[in-house]
Amino acid sequence: MPYFFINLHIDWNLRWLATVSFHLWFLAFLFLISAATLPLLMLLRRETGRRFIHKLASVAEKRGALLLFAIPIVFMQIILRAPFPGYQNWADCCTWVICFIYGYILASDTRFEQAIRSEKGLMLLIASVCIFLVILFYLVGYVARWEASPYYSIGYIFYQILRGLIAWSLLALALYIALRFMNFSSRLLLYANEAALPFYIVHYPIIVISAFFIKGWSDNIPLKFLLLSSISLTLTLLVYELLVRRIRMLRLLFGMKVQKKILASTVNKS
Repeated sequence: MPYFFINLHIDWNLRWLATVSFHLWFLAFLFLISAATLPLLMLLRRETGRRFIHKLASVAEKRGALLLFAIPIVFMQIILRAPFPGYQNWADCCTWVICFIYGYILASDTRFEQAIRSEKGLMLLIASVCIFLVILFYLVGYVARWEASPYYSIGYIFYQILRGLIAWSLLALALYIALRFMNFSSRLLLYANEAALPFYIVHYPIIVISAFFIKGWSDNIPLKFLLLSSISLTLTLLVYELLVRRIRMLRLLFGMKVQKKILASTVNKS
């Protein structure tokens, strides 16, 4: 604990937030992104915003127009990646902001869904070509050079264009796969959907504690991996099922849905 706070260096670069948040870094980023974009999302709910989304959906219906969504992502990669290299830096954060806003916009009009379905082939082609080029540049050593010494050269800018196109085309393909193959519900899916966030929050400390006791049992690495995986998974499921899922206050703290009467009872008791 002293080591943690002594080495806590708050900086204007958001990577410090990822460092101190460990496996929950994306929750901290998501909270900041949600708060920062809230005024814009509220504006999009108004009549002016709805008209904008309506016009954008009309454009997206045209052949190839779905690629226009890649432009802001490419722009962020070109402008911010060189001065802010590395994972979880401002280039990544601003790209995630754009994707977060896209999520709201794409869910606001069914024509976007139809565009994603109809453009799946184009998105697959673009993703495949861009990934092939990045792999080729990697094999000849250019990617390592660009990542180690980022600067605004023609090759580096082209590399960032490829990164932006890959990000958007793969995102569009993921949405298509979800629409095509995962648009259903079941009891298991509903259970797992509610358990996902609590499971992710709880699993890491359980793994660390379990590993502390398992690490000295044997020199057999595969055996220790099997033990750690099995024990951690079992304990995480038990903690979720017996505690988090069944205790009302824990449900509230872990962001799970609580019925109004349960919430009122919990608040009154507290």
